[in-house]
Amino acid sequence: MKIEAWRSDLLVFCARSTGARLGVRLRSSLAGFQEAYGDFSVSDIGLTNGFNGQAVGAFPGVVEVIDGTAFGRQFEIADAKNPRPIAITNTHSGSLFACGMNGFVARGTNSGDWRLLNANTRAELDAIFFASDRIGWAIGKQGTVITTRDGGEHWTSQITPSDKDLNGIYFSSERHGFVVGNNGTVIGTDDGGEHWYPVVAAGPTSVGGYAWLPAPWYFVTVIVLFGLVRRIPDEIPSVTRQGIAELLASDKPIGPGDPDYLGFQQTALGLSNYLRNNATKPPLTIAITGEWGMGKSSLMNLVQGDLRSYKFRPVWFNAWHHQTEESLLATLLENVRTQAIPSMFTPEGIVFRVKLLWLRARRNLFVFLLVVAAVAFCVSYFATDPHRLTQPPEALTQILTNPSRAIMKLAGRHEDVGKAILVLISAIGALITFLKGFRAFGVDPSSLLASKSNTAKAKDLRAQTSFRYRFENQFHEVTNSLNPLTMVVFVDDLDRCRPEEVYNMLEAINFLVSCGDCFVIMGLARRRVERCVGLVFDKIAAEGPTEMDGRRLSRSEQRQRFAQMYLEKLINIEVPVPKGGAEQIRTLLISKREEPPPRSKIEIIGEKLSELMPHLVPAGLAVAAAVIAVCCGLSLFNTQDNSGTGSGTSQSSTSQV
Repeated sequence: MKIEAWRSDLLVFCARSTGARLGVRLRSSLAGFQEAYGDFSVSDIGLTNGFNGQAVGAFPGVVEVIDGTAFGRQFEIADAKNPRPIAITNTHSGSLFACGMNGFVARGTNSGDWRLLNANTRAELDAIFFASDRIGWAIGKQGTVITTRDGGEHWTSQITPSDKDLNGIYFSSERHGFVVGNNGTVIGTDDGGEHWYPVVAAGPTSVGGYAWLPAPWYFVTVIVLFGLVRRIPDEIPSVTRQGIAELLASDKPIGPGDPDYLGFQQTALGLSNYLRNNATKPPLTIAITGEWGMGKSSLMNLVQGDLRSYKFRPVWFNAWHHQTEESLLATLLENVRTQAIPSMFTPEGIVFRVKLLWLRARRNLFVFLLVVAAVAFCVSYFATDPHRLTQPPEALTQILTNPSRAIMKLAGRHEDVGKAILVLISAIGALITFLKGFRAFGVDPSSLLASKSNTAKAKDLRAQTSFRYRFENQFHEVTNSLNPLTMVVFVDDLDRCRPEEVYNMLEAINFLVSCGDCFVIMGLARRRVERCVGLVFDKIAAEGPTEMDGRRLSRSEQRQRFAQMYLEKLINIEVPVPKGGAEQIRTLLISKREEPPPRSKIEIIGEKLSELMPHLVPAGLAVAAAVIAVCCGLSLFNTQDNSGTGSGTSQSSTSQV
């Protein structure tokens, strides 16, 4: 649609598609609008005096327009064979210029004297504009722009950053102008067309426009908000109400913030301080010993809570609960992999991953240099044309959206497409390598289950044999990157497992402390664990010494002696659970629970929002994914539809002419 205005109360609209009738004259007034229809299919009108002017369209030559309501004489164009004018414009002095198919450009007067001009192009020209009597431009298919500085006598081509079909042009002066085209193409110039730039987020002196990506601050805001959401606790501690059921204490282990009736707090703080001391060097295995029900889990809970207050990320593993798993080692390593790594959206997680990437870059220097070279290559590609940062490269867009068309253009534009492919391959390769280095553990503990399956393949067995070596290397990298916060692993209820599983768990702990710098704290009843180890090594223990201090040892004593030596090799420090006195036990049994203080409305609202947040985050991400998919689909389909419409229009116009 073209809008041509010469008075504040008058507009003449002229449709630019085949089959449209001679403009609709709209005269603004309080009474409304007055319509006038013509009899010919026209594509453009140039008005020189009121409603009088000339029109071009699906007919040879140029036709006179009288008072905007009727056609008059038809003017021929000298020296033109089968002219196909599409657009027409007028200058300030009253001269007329027309352009059209096959590089057609002509100049005329109000009296109808038209002559053909040499435009030095065979491209279809769809619009023409003159900023003065002598300086003008014509635009058309595949990004064609030609200009004249002498009133149309000589025309020269100008280079534009787009090969899309152009169909609209306007200049506010001889230097500043804009051109629009298919698929949202907008280009501008500030020097009369010597240099054209895409009008995106910011041009050299432009006022702004559309960009193909959101502003950088948008991504920063999303990351910050997502990090804040991740910091909201998943659960709100339930409020304990006083009642008959609360008069006696339960067997549930206490945790941070619970009343410490047995006096475990001092022992827990001392043990936590020991682990946080820089002089305490890992690896180290600590056993918190005591009989069942003596408070081993409570003491470990207090140590874990104090460590968390210092930004540690301890791993908690209950051996009793997992003893029915096919492989306790695989289950333990999976818990380490999921619990010990800080979230990506926290300062600790960012620092950890930067350390991890740098450590792996130093260990794999060749791969690191390749990634740096690939990134530098991509940067140089965009540095040669900064506008590529805000607008997708044309060749790259064609490869992603229309591969078949891009392949067909290889013969004519093989250099551009080849560069785009190289940039794409380099970027994808660097991104994949970066993501692999960014991942803390690249091995899957489930590969340890291969030998336990009746359908295990040779490939699975090879993965199992190499798992320990690869996990050891990656675990060493992770523990080094966590410094100065050493990894701490808590293993509870080991003494409640079957003898074979007790042995398997101890072997898994031995493997873990040998892989990297970490602390392992076990809660166990030593006598029970010794009996389990002795039963597993019964035959080996029977081969040991049979006498001690001149006394013959029984079979059970031989097993116990062997188990004690086995555990002494594995356990570095043993911490017995403090035994409570009679007064402490009485306080524990009959103490009343403190009534929590009343909560404000803000706290209640915050609790409700925290309950909803785990549901809102995935829902919001799903909506965002759907919006992105719809936008990509609309962009892709609109591109195809516009291409099809443009070609269909050209064929139709040709057939009518």
